[in-house]
Amino acid sequence: MATGPGAGGVLTNVRVDASFDAFVEARSTALLRTAYLLTGDHGHAEDLLQLIGDERIGGRDTVHLRLTGRTQGGLPQIDLWVDASTFLPVRLVGTKGVVTSAIDYTWLTRTGANLAKTDLTVPAGYTHRDTPPAQPAQPKPAN
Repeated sequence: MATGPGAGGVLTNVRVDASFDAFVEARSTALLRTAYLLTGDHGHAEDLLQLIGDERIGGRDTVHLRLTGRTQGGLPQIDLWVDASTFLPVRLVGTKGVVTSAIDYTWLTRTGANLAKTDLTVPAGYTHRDTPPAQPAQPKPAN
């Protein structure tokens, strides 16, 4: 079960597939971070993520999510439609004021022929690290 904003910003109260619940739960932190970037406020961020519902796009069953920000320059809005069975993005539409940008995603099916076209060659000089490199100390701002 998942829905509109609930405790901790996780969607609650709309009956959906259990695998979608797992998808939202796994990504709720990233979705809330995006909401925080739009608002600059943790409380507002938790209020802004909405499950709009099921829709068909290009013959595909999708789930529509919406993130609406509250900023001084207007209300930016991000609409994301994910495939109802794979949860891969199908469409992303961003709107702020009169400016709208849209991206439609097409995913190749996982066939031997498609995978053979994928170049997974490790670049020369690549070094694997189990831990990220230490970050240089940031200077403290002057008061």
